[in-house]
Amino acid sequence: MSILIVEDESDIREFMRACLELKGYDVITAANGFDGLQRYEENKDQVRVVVTDLDMPRMNGDDMIHEIFKQTPAMKVIVASGRGMRDPYAKESCFLASRLQKPFSSRELAAAVNTVLSVS
Repeated sequence: MSILIVEDESDIREFMRACLELKGYDVITAANGFDGLQRYEENKDQVRVVVTDLDMPRMNGDDMIHEIFKQTPAMKVIVASGRGMRDPYAKESCFLASRLQKPFSSRELAAAVNTVLSVS
């Protein structure tokens, strides 16, 4: 079982990777939505949760999420964003498993992943 982290800010991406690896998860990372979709397609049999930012270069998180859902409608997605809940995605994101408001702690990240996995 793997967790795919898609985040364009390298410090945040590495923080999330290290936190989840310390919890025993296998982690795959990508720096933007385009690369995230490619990593997902290469590892779709292993990926159980996608943790993604929304605002990224090349392909944003929302477009990536929609492409992933075309392939795997039941994929669990956690959006980790600095946007408030009044952003344009808030109304459309009812399909998301969870949402983390940046900045978040390692404890909050691990709790969100654990909760999402325990429901699946």
